[in-house]
Amino acid sequence: MGILWRFLGISYPASFTFDEFHFVENARNYLAGRVDWNDHPPLGKILMLPGLWLFGDNGLGWRVHESVFGVAHIALTGAVASALFRDRRAGWLAAAFVAIDGMFVSYSRTALLDIPMNAFMMASLALMLHARSLAWFVWAAVALGLGVAVKWIAVCVALVVPFLLLRQRRSVLHALWMGALAVGVYFGVVALALAITAQPVTITGMVTTSYKLIGHHAAFTDWKNPADSRWWTWFVLWKPIVLHRGELGAGQVRILSTVGNPLLWFATTAAFLVAMVALTRATWARVRHACALDGWTRALALILWTSFALILQWTITNRESYIWHYMGTYAMGLVLLAGLGARHLGGHPRLLGGLLLVAMAVSVFYAPVWTNAPLDVDVDQATWRLFMPRWR
Repeated sequence: MGILWRFLGISYPASFTFDEFHFVENARNYLAGRVDWNDHPPLGKILMLPGLWLFGDNGLGWRVHESVFGVAHIALTGAVASALFRDRRAGWLAAAFVAIDGMFVSYSRTALLDIPMNAFMMASLALMLHARSLAWFVWAAVALGLGVAVKWIAVCVALVVPFLLLRQRRSVLHALWMGALAVGVYFGVVALALAITAQPVTITGMVTTSYKLIGHHAAFTDWKNPADSRWWTWFVLWKPIVLHRGELGAGQVRILSTVGNPLLWFATTAAFLVAMVALTRATWARVRHACALDGWTRALALILWTSFALILQWTITNRESYIWHYMGTYAMGLVLLAGLGARHLGGHPRLLGGLLLVAMAVSVFYAPVWTNAPLDVDVDQATWRLFMPRWR
């Protein structure tokens, strides 16, 4: 169901939705070999090229790679959960939650950069969590470099690498060569973009380009965009974004919204609070008794740190932020929710299955505003779903 929603009717609309024109225009320039200026690293736009070659310069060509990465993101999130909790049920639950949540569905249908970046970040985490040999860490570093080559904010995963190395009983010093490899992958992508557009490939040019990109984004501190939102509002679904609204006539409208499944969204926020309380209590108990934290508590600590690391820059800077910057943290929150569900309800499969069915029913109700399906204005089908004025 969630996979189908990522592909169903993605050629609509034939015009651009929210911010698509920036990145599709970049991809067109790469396709034509024209010199281009990016406001993000180049990989996200290069990933559009196969779709443009196969399906043409149209909605399907712009967006099909997003749907593919959206499906990969489902599986990778499940892999992260199963490794963290050493429980396949947690993995299946996490994958199901991501599959049926509106934020991930809507962004998997839009030619933006966030789904590919998050897929690469999850790939890096999954590879390190499942690592059986040094080669896994090599590929994890490659995935991290590719994520940064889509959007710079993926570099926050580096804050988690030392803890994952310790978890796998590896020296933290491995983080040095992993970081160097990730940087090499990033600059390799930048070099590829320069070569595609017939520009000189030089170290100085690549470093200067990257430095300008950082400065460009650091300057966005005026908070004038009506879509922006502060990081603490993301936990309560304060301001989702309507990516597209199309009036069809005859009393019908199509809407593509990033509003999540409200049940999962608020359950995830509650899960964060529960985990913080549980971690605090367990840590205090271990300190009093001078013993090590158990595996469950260490998993909670790692999830909470990863979740915070992925939004850290928005908490310590005044750079404009938007709800899509919560995507990585929200995915980790769904991992946490799945782990809690598997741990506390795993012995009651009917209850666990019933709760999942309820979440799926909520998603079915919201699916029309995640997939641009026609809605009747006369009976307020959109308002029923986007019932908060700020959601519309």
